[in-house]
Amino acid sequence: YSAAVNTFTTAVALDPENNDPNAYYSLSLALDARGSAGDSEAAKDALSRALTLDPSSMSAQLHTGVLAERVGNYSTAIGTYKMALRASRPGSLFFLRLGGALVRHELMWRISTLYADGGCDANAILAPDGTAAMFVSNMTRERHDNYMAHYLHKSSGAVQPKVGTTPPLVFGAQPIPQSRVGPTVGHSRGSINACLGGDGLGALVRSVSLLESTTVIRGFLDRPKEGSIYILEALEAFRQAIKVDPSVEARAQVGIGICLEVLNDSNGAMDAYTRCIELNSRDAHAYHRLGVLLGRSGHTQASLDALVAADSLSPDSAYIVLHLVVTRARVEGHHLDALRMLRRILDRHSNLSEAHFEIGSMLLKLRRAHEAIGSLQSSIRLRNIQGLPPVAEYSGKLAQALENSDRGDEVDKILAGCLQ
Repeated sequence: YSAAVNTFTTAVALDPENNDPNAYYSLSLALDARGSAGDSEAAKDALSRALTLDPSSMSAQLHTGVLAERVGNYSTAIGTYKMALRASRPGSLFFLRLGGALVRHELMWRISTLYADGGCDANAILAPDGTAAMFVSNMTRERHDNYMAHYLHKSSGAVQPKVGTTPPLVFGAQPIPQSRVGPTVGHSRGSINACLGGDGLGALVRSVSLLESTTVIRGFLDRPKEGSIYILEALEAFRQAIKVDPSVEARAQVGIGICLEVLNDSNGAMDAYTRCIELNSRDAHAYHRLGVLLGRSGHTQASLDALVAADSLSPDSAYIVLHLVVTRARVEGHHLDALRMLRRILDRHSNLSEAHFEIGSMLLKLRRAHEAIGSLQSSIRLRNIQGLPPVAEYSGKLAQALENSDRGDEVDKILAGCLQ
């Protein structure tokens, strides 16, 4: 890519009129693919020049939107895609990219509102390049309610929640390991095709599949719904992509499923993922999200089957493996085997705090509370190091482990911090 950058730079320099949009556009692609220090801004400058010379260039407009998405500027990306769609008939790819940008714009709005008092950076949470992307930790209704019922009533003045009510949630986030960033999950440095030709749904799936959407939605049940217009627009964009080009329906169905998850329509989302699988039986994203949703709805064996399929298609995905191991232990009960698998995940992803948490939880099930303490402390410590908000369940499990290890004097301090 350095050789390409040098070649296109020379081509631009040799043009006395500086009026060849293709040269500037090619230079922007080469700079973006190389990804060295300063290349991002230089790529934007070259791309801006290309568009000035040829405002009708569909490729340049697409690349402009992609660059805007990558830095979390979804408003600019949305405007760019819409302008291109109004100006001509650019094809299904613009609809797919527009749908993804609209969903992320909605999620940014929701998370910004959710963390308004916590200083959490929504751009970092949803950054599609994965370097700082985060997700709200897995905290299913059952697990969180059990924690609240079992622990919070121990704190002075705390009211034990009634069965079936939704207690206040403590949200948190975790970084996606850099090893997961690649052509199949979003933009990859060193790949022009991934930068320009990708539909962006891999990055979108990564953001949404790791944002336990029912938890996010539950925090907004009593909040204004202004942001929902973006999801409705995204749904229409994905459906328009199918109308323009029926061959992209499988990928569009993944986008539709994501939209329906964000709208808290799990059944509709599962239908969309199932339709995607019917059209393309090798879509790991669809199997993964279907497996997660089936597990939430209590269909553990079907969830396991879907996650097994996802793992066979994307065996390097840490989160697919993590969900598979935990679900398999839930179905088959082989907790020692699950513990070994979770430790293998940590061998490759030592900073994955959720893996530390699941190991601690598994040790608690095996009645090895004294061993669980270290893993649970690691999960909390990693979040603190990464500057992320605490998660109530992590503190709750640690409190349980300490209590079961006759270290009850440390529990009240943990619970007090959790309530804060």
